[in-house]
Amino acid sequence: QIALIVESSDPFMRVYTASEVRSCGNDDLLELLHEGHQSRFGGDLVFSLQPNCIFYGPYGSTHGSGFLYDTHVPFILLGLEIEPSESFEKIPVSAIVDKVAELSNLPFAPNSLIH
Repeated sequence: QIALIVESSDPFMRVYTASEVRSCGNDDLLELLHEGHQSRFGGDLVFSLQPNCIFYGPYGSTHGSGFLYDTHVPFILLGLEIEPSESFEKIPVSAIVDKVAELSNLPFAPNSLIH
C-alpha cells in the first residue's frame, strides 16, 4: 500500500516491491532491476524516478535509471588487428568482460559467464 501512495506522487514514476523485483515480470525496467538487485542489501521498495530527475547538487551525473540515455552506452575498441565492425546487440553489464575478451582475442576470465 505504501508503494501505491509513493507512486502517485512526483517525482516517482513507478515503485516496485522487493518480491516484484525478485520474480522479474515482463516489464523492461523490472528486468533491469532484477539483474542488478541484491536482496541481502536491498530494501523493501525500489523507486523509479521520472526521466531526467536527479536528487543532488548542481554537479555530477547518474546512470541509475532504466531509460535509454542511461542504459545504451557506446563501446569502442581500438588496437592493432581489431577488425572494424559495429553491433547493436544488447549486452548485459555482467557480460561486458566476456565481450571484451572475445573481441580482443583474449582468454576468458576464470569466473566468466561463458564457461
